[in-house]
Amino acid sequence: LFLRFWLNHFPLLTAEEKRDLRRANKRLTTLTVQDVLEIKYFLSKNSFTQGDLALQYGVTKGTIATIKRGQSWKDVPTPTEYP
Repeated sequence: LFLRFWLNHFPLLTAEEKRDLRRANKRLTTLTVQDVLEIKYFLSKNSFTQGDLALQYGVTKGTIATIKRGQSWKDVPTPTEYP
């Protein structure tokens, strides 16, 4: 599940608890080729925001932006079907 979905559907959490969950999810993660294929697919379909994808894959929005602009992972093509 996406962290944002989870946070929005459990309003009993305090603002501090939500902040802590977001920070914990922003750990440094090494993306796999499969991850990048999925990210590129979702970006091409405008299925999720860059922020949502960053939360899901445990990276920063900047990492997602560089993938979208083709500055990183250039050798991985954008799939036309879900990988």
